[in-house]
Amino acid sequence: MTVIGLSEGSRYFDARPEKDKSQAVINNSLVRRYGYKAGDKVTFTDRASDTDYTFTVSDTAQYSPGFTIFMDIGSMRELFCEDKDYYNAVFSDEKLDIDESRLYSITSKADIEKSAGKFSAAFRKKTGSTPLDYRKYSEHNRTTPN
Repeated sequence: MTVIGLSEGSRYFDARPEKDKSQAVINNSLVRRYGYKAGDKVTFTDRASDTDYTFTVSDTAQYSPGFTIFMDIGSMRELFCEDKDYYNAVFSDEKLDIDESRLYSITSKADIEKSAGKFSAAFRKKTGSTPLDYRKYSEHNRTTPN
């Protein structure tokens, strides 16, 4: 389970969590797997600290990787007793002025493209076909004004 603290108006995710440490937006993978919906109370256990966290689902976000909970960054910091300058994930489309010793890892666009290429090659080898390239599909099928 991944918890991502979001600043208001994040352009990287469609989640819009409330400023409340008992509320969370969950990703569509949790909805598909467990059938959660807005208003449900869900409890997750941090096995490392043997602590239970209960949230009320406020909404669903379209984000498929793994099981993810989105919270307001301030509420997440408060819940997990973190400092005001704590971030558990940083997303940017430009190089940031952050001491790299504070970062666990850095993933670039090139890293993602390389991984996607390996996935496509493995998929092609196993199935004999190529996964749909959504960028080409959306560009090809874009409607133009008359």
